[in-house]
Amino acid sequence: MSSVEAPLVGVAGASSTTGVAAWLTTTDHRQIGRMTIAASSGWLLVAAALGALVGLERIADSSVIFTEMASTQMIVLARLIAVFGVLAPVLLGVAIAAVPGQIGAREMALPRLALLGMSLWLFGTATLTL
Repeated sequence: MSSVEAPLVGVAGASSTTGVAAWLTTTDHRQIGRMTIAASSGWLLVAAALGALVGLERIADSSVIFTEMASTQMIVLARLIAVFGVLAPVLLGVAIAAVPGQIGAREMALPRLALLGMSLWLFGTATLTL
C-alpha cells in the first residue's frame, strides 16, 4: 500500500500560490500587518521628500521651487501623507500583526477584510498624492 498525501483544504498557510501572489492573497494576519507597515514606510519616504522640498522652499526669500499656491498645497500634502499615509497605518499594522497573538488566537477574524482595507488604503493614499 502506498501513502498519498491529500492537499490541505481550509488550513491557514496551506496555499499553492507562491511569490507576490501569495502576499497579495494571504490570510495570515502577521503578513498583512507587515505589508501595511512596509507600505507606510514607503509613504514615510514620500512625506520626508515633500517635507524637504517645502523646507528648501521656505529657506529662500522668493519662491524658487513652487509658486505660492503650490507651496501651500505641498505643505498640506506632506502633512496629510504623514498622518494618513504613515502614522495611522503603522499603528493599524502593528495592531493587526500583534493583537491576535496577544489574546492567544491563532488567526484573526476576517483576515481578507483586513487585506481589502489595506489595499483600499494604499489605493486611496496613492490617489491622494496624484
